[in-house]
Amino acid sequence: MRREDWAFVETLHFLIDATPTDIRLDKLNDVDTDSSSGTSSEMVDLGEQDPLIRRIAKAKEVQVSFLGPKRRDHYLLTAEDLENFRRMITLYEWPQLPAAKNGHPPLSQQPPPSTTAPKSSSESQGPT
Repeated sequence: MRREDWAFVETLHFLIDATPTDIRLDKLNDVDTDSSSGTSSEMVDLGEQDPLIRRIAKAKEVQVSFLGPKRRDHYLLTAEDLENFRRMITLYEWPQLPAAKNGHPPLSQQPPPSTTAPKSSSESQGPT
C-alpha cells in the first residue's frame, strides 16, 4: 500500500443543505488507522454528535468529505442513507422499541427467566 493512497483524515467536512460544518479530528482519539489486512482503512469514531446527526436526519442533501493533507475523499449521501439517519433518530426517541419482526417482544417486555428449580422427572409424572 502506497502512503499517498491514505487520506490521513484530519477534518470531516459536512455540507448539509448547503450549510458547511467542519469537525477537526484528534488523530489519537478519533481516528483508528489500520493496514494489517494489506489494505488501508481509517475509521473515524465520533461521540457526542447528536446535533449533527439530527441535522443530517432532517436534511434533503448531505455531502461528506474526508480531508487530509494530501488527499480528499468526497461522498454524497443517498436517499437511503438519509432515511437510515431518520430511522436512527426515530428509534432513539421512541419511548419503547417495537416488537422485532420475528414477533417476539423486546427484551424489556419479556418476563424474567424462572427462578424456581425445575421439577425432577419423578415430580412431573405425578403419583405412582
